[in-house]
Amino acid sequence: MASLSDLLQEFLKPLQTDSSASGQDSLFEKLSQETIQFLDAGDYGENLAYGYPNWGSAISAWYNEVKDYDYSNPGFSGKTGHFTQLVWKSTTEIGCGVKTCANLKGAKLFTCSYLEFGNIVSDDNAYFIENVLPPKNSKKN
Repeated sequence: MASLSDLLQEFLKPLQTDSSASGQDSLFEKLSQETIQFLDAGDYGENLAYGYPNWGSAISAWYNEVKDYDYSNPGFSGKTGHFTQLVWKSTTEIGCGVKTCANLKGAKLFTCSYLEFGNIVSDDNAYFIENVLPPKNSKKN
């Protein structure tokens, strides 16, 4: 079985990483120790995960939505939105952060913000056709 790193190499191109560009610093400043307040991501795409022990587990959860994505009928689905944002072709920058949250009984909140944002819905699903490409060596759909 391929490692997560190998699987992601099939999809992801090199991205710039820039926590200031992603707005992560301001996001975490606004996360209170008493209450989680989900904020509008603005011009960024966003993936959130909590309750996972580490980054590998959180990213794997997002990536594993690939099993529900139908390349022959592309488009947005609540079952695949994390995956499609993760692999969105026109994304050029990513900023990620993690915070341990007292109000989640010490669980970690993992978040990544993406520029350009993905999951752009249109009547003909053209954005998904252009931006969610099958892995290079895939036989799926």
